[in-house]
Amino acid sequence: MAGWWSGAVELVETGSLDGIFLLRDVPAEGLRDFARACTWQRYTVDEQIIDQDDDCHDVYFVVKGAVRVLTYTYTVALGEQEVALANITAGNFFGELSAIDQRPRSARVIAAAETVIAAIPGPTFMELLKSHPVVAIEMLHHLAGMVRRLDARVTELSTLSDTQRIICELVRLAEPDPRRPGEYFIKSVPSHSEIAAWAGTAKENVAQTLGELAREGVVSRRISGLMIKDWSRLQLLARVPSEAA
Repeated sequence: MAGWWSGAVELVETGSLDGIFLLRDVPAEGLRDFARACTWQRYTVDEQIIDQDDDCHDVYFVVKGAVRVLTYTYTVALGEQEVALANITAGNFFGELSAIDQRPRSARVIAAAETVIAAIPGPTFMELLKSHPVVAIEMLHHLAGMVRRLDARVTELSTLSDTQRIICELVRLAEPDPRRPGEYFIKSVPSHSEIAAWAGTAKENVAQTLGELAREGVVSRRISGLMIKDWSRLQLLARVPSEAA
């Protein structure tokens, strides 16, 4: 794709929406017309795509890369804290809520990698749903899944301690170590700020928790990542309140 700059956002030539799961049943000719109605843009890592409370109703298809959905909480003790709600990868979309109810954005979205987005005006998207019932049904499935995931996320943020949420994130990131059967490893360890965003806490709490886990022999830092030395205990600590652990 050949690109050119317009303000802070790089516009790119019209591409294909073939990889967008929601649109998989749209006939090829209709999909090409829909792609031509989109504005195609490229974003760099951490570049903001939409902001919370923006009064814009476009729908965005992630053609390449990934985006992160963020919101913010405020406490007297910690001030404003960034909370990560979801990662949305290529083939998926976001922004549909504002297109449907015509209300401001409920969250901020930034690029989590170099990302290509195809943005369609909200009214055009709604016409697509009306003219393609199979797409509308797929949208209902998507919305039901989103409600269930957010319910689980809210439960986690409201019932688990900061330490538990940090450990839950480590458990989520860990993968079996192919070199050591029965052991687990986090190859690409996110920054303390990134872990804090997913855990809904301060980055200082992440540093403190990682330090305590290392002193207890549960984890061990390596140049290549974070080794989980006691996988069973890490899983237990994610479920047991820190005062009792």
